[in-house]
Amino acid sequence: MNEIKLGKKISEGKTVDVYESGDLAVKVFKPDAPKTVVFYEAFMDSKVEETGLNVPKIKEVELIDGKWAIATELIKGKTIDEALKLTNRAVMEALDGLPPVKIHCSLLAEEAIHAALWDYAEKHHIKIEGLSKPKSDIHEGEEDTEEEY
Repeated sequence: MNEIKLGKKISEGKTVDVYESGDLAVKVFKPDAPKTVVFYEAFMDSKVEETGLNVPKIKEVELIDGKWAIATELIKGKTIDEALKLTNRAVMEALDGLPPVKIHCSLLAEEAIHAALWDYAEKHHIKIEGLSKPKSDIHEGEEDTEEEY
């Protein structure tokens, strides 16, 4: 094993901080994290890896400055800020030529991405600026009106 040098912090939470380290993402657990929790997470991640899904592969588990860390492949995509800027209109434009009967499917993209970001933030105990709690019901926020027949 090579000694991992922590680079830029890319995420911060109550139980872990995540850093870039070259082509690795390094999840550094807080000092009070039990070793069993760290190794269990690494074990479960490796089980998911074995399914063949395209997930970051575990490279090593080690102590860094007295704290346990899991190093995985660093997979880059959109930043959280870029994902927050994704709109239903942008999705529709990107899918130019989508049959009109299928456009309704593309309209869920913005809400789905925001809901996924909210879920991620909640699970990792972090706050994402500009992100608000997603609707829990498709009709949430609509005025209650009675239809006349």
